[in-house]
Amino acid sequence: MSVDPAVEAGYGALQVWNREAMLGAPLALKLWLAAMALTFLASLLFVRSRRSPRVVLAGFALGLILSKLVFPAMGVVVYAGLVSLLHLGCWTPGYVLLLRERRVRAPATPAYRTWSWVLIVVVSISFVFDVRDGIRFLTNMLQATP
Repeated sequence: MSVDPAVEAGYGALQVWNREAMLGAPLALKLWLAAMALTFLASLLFVRSRRSPRVVLAGFALGLILSKLVFPAMGVVVYAGLVSLLHLGCWTPGYVLLLRERRVRAPATPAYRTWSWVLIVVVSISFVFDVRDGIRFLTNMLQATP
């Protein structure tokens, strides 16, 4: 994927998601991204005792590694819509495990119960935007393919 010179950095599905885009994002988006990162990182509190937080953390780390290291090293342009697809692919396994765990058995501690509920809410909200942006990105990429 090459960058069209007319494409600017930003957080729209068809904009390049890079340092410039992050710095130029509205404060509300920056706060949301920080809250999301803290929620994912809070899984570290539970990785020793439960499988779900390990899968959640692994998905979070995989998405970061792919978008910040692997794709740029391969020359792949990291569009915001591509990041949305990474979220959907990398975060879904942990999300599904948490949903199933909450349905099958009550989490052991109030702290774990709270964290898992907050993570489910945060990822659910993120997925609404990720599905929208992922569809926009894929539709554009398919139309651009000869």
